[in-house]
Amino acid sequence: MSEFKREHIYLKHIQAATGRLLLVVQLCAFMASLSLLVQLVAIAYFLSALLHPILGDADSLHEQPLVSVFNSNSGNLVFAALAIAGAALVVRVVFQHLADHFAARAGQRACQQARAELTEHWRASLVQQAGKQAPEQAGVLLEPVESLFGYIARYLPQRSQAVMVPAVILIIVFSLDWVAGLFLLVSAPLIPVFMALVGMGAERLNQQHMETLQRLSALFIDRLRNLSLLYTSGRESAATAHIAKAADEYRRINMRTLRVAFLSSAVLEFFAAVAIAALAIYIGFSLLGYIDWGPSQHLSLFSGLLILMLAPEFFQPLRSFAQYYHDRAAALGAASQLLAAQPTGSAPSDIAGPVLSDNTARAAGPEPWLLNYPGGTYRYHPNEPAIDIPAFRLCRGDLMLVTGPSGVGKSTLLRLLTHGDVATDVHGSTIFAPLPGKIALQRQHPWLFAGTVADNLKLFYATANANASDADIDAVLDDVGLTGFAEVEVVEQGRNISGGEAKRIALARCLLAPISDFMLVLDEPLAGLDAATADRVLKRIHSHHKQGQTIVIAAHEHGKGQLREMATHCLAMGITEMQS
Repeated sequence: MSEFKREHIYLKHIQAATGRLLLVVQLCAFMASLSLLVQLVAIAYFLSALLHPILGDADSLHEQPLVSVFNSNSGNLVFAALAIAGAALVVRVVFQHLADHFAARAGQRACQQARAELTEHWRASLVQQAGKQAPEQAGVLLEPVESLFGYIARYLPQRSQAVMVPAVILIIVFSLDWVAGLFLLVSAPLIPVFMALVGMGAERLNQQHMETLQRLSALFIDRLRNLSLLYTSGRESAATAHIAKAADEYRRINMRTLRVAFLSSAVLEFFAAVAIAALAIYIGFSLLGYIDWGPSQHLSLFSGLLILMLAPEFFQPLRSFAQYYHDRAAALGAASQLLAAQPTGSAPSDIAGPVLSDNTARAAGPEPWLLNYPGGTYRYHPNEPAIDIPAFRLCRGDLMLVTGPSGVGKSTLLRLLTHGDVATDVHGSTIFAPLPGKIALQRQHPWLFAGTVADNLKLFYATANANASDADIDAVLDDVGLTGFAEVEVVEQGRNISGGEAKRIALARCLLAPISDFMLVLDEPLAGLDAATADRVLKRIHSHHKQGQTIVIAAHEHGKGQLREMATHCLAMGITEMQS
């Protein structure tokens, strides 16, 4: 597999998300370039008509009668040329504005698509993401994704312009003077060749740049989140030095990347300047009569001026392409980061999990069941114990109890049910997929955001576009043993409350979720509760079940008694042997 092959495939996939916008951008940009060519032809005609009586007669300049201003139609032709130049300028501005507008839309759409796909991968594979750092993941959504904008909005449109516009100019120049055309034709290939030599390894530099920035952002956010701990332990100086060292490393990588960018631009400018200077010398000597071979004997003032004006425009698309070529290198580095941030399960050899066979399906439409699973195993890593998941069928309105001692994989099954694991095994079969619909999940270590307890309880109501009354909030808090907690302020991750209180808040949040909109998935809901509180929670769960809500509960062997009585069926779990 060639270097960056996966990144190229990813960029093509993101490019496809822009639809026909890129085609519209290329069309508008090409029309703007054609308008510029028409404008230059009109200006060249006007200047040749203006300069002819000053420089000499037609014979001495090998001039054609077309540009003579000393005839009855000369005034009308000059004014017509000015009018055409003005109209072409207006058309060029309009089409260039449209090209920039649609290019920006295409770039924004590509960035939105990349962010949406990445967040969906994370949402669908929280099992795989459990060990990754949140700061590092958050950084991937910022600069790496934004690097795709330049690739879509600038590099791709300019790549087509760098081919079409010089080709049109070459045709015009060859029709006027084939020697001048040869100057352009010979110099054009030298530019991309030397650019490739100078820019060789630019993709690798940009990848290092992205990786260094990601490490720096993760380090900075981690130190910021633990600032109070650093001051308490007296390690603030060491943390500052660590961040300064990482920032200096990022500065050095950044300067190396900029050095390559400036060097490649200098190479292009050098060859463009040499080619234009040689072309100007040839045209000047031809018009003065010092060169009298080939097409130079028939070169007119109009033709010479037009060729000289077209020469910079011949190299301009190549200049822009060289400038935006670094957007491509940055996009390849960003694509590498985005692919690395996706779940490791997306690589077939990284993980083996329970496979949905031909007999396994999810309900779509009027079917009463949500999932019909034939049984299988799941491994976080090939060398770790395999979690045995027995066959089961989950129907709408069921209360399924998942039992087993600690460590058999009850929490893993709940995560697979709620988040799935978007991956394939070595045979190409689909790995466990998430259940349809909205799910209220109570985890062993829940996430609480900054705000009051009442704000945290309203989370699922915000998703359902509804609202919970104060009476409902107070009632569910009473049931979980947190009477009077509604207005208690909670910091992010619930660091100012105990683990037991955080778990009860998460349980109350799930029990408060709208019954008609959500399926309940509870991980050890009775753990740590006194008998009276557990009885109230069981009554509320039973009430939800009677109202038709689908519920999945994981519980230890010793705590399943009352739950088993109200459950429609139970699922016992265990561990299989180690993989050899």
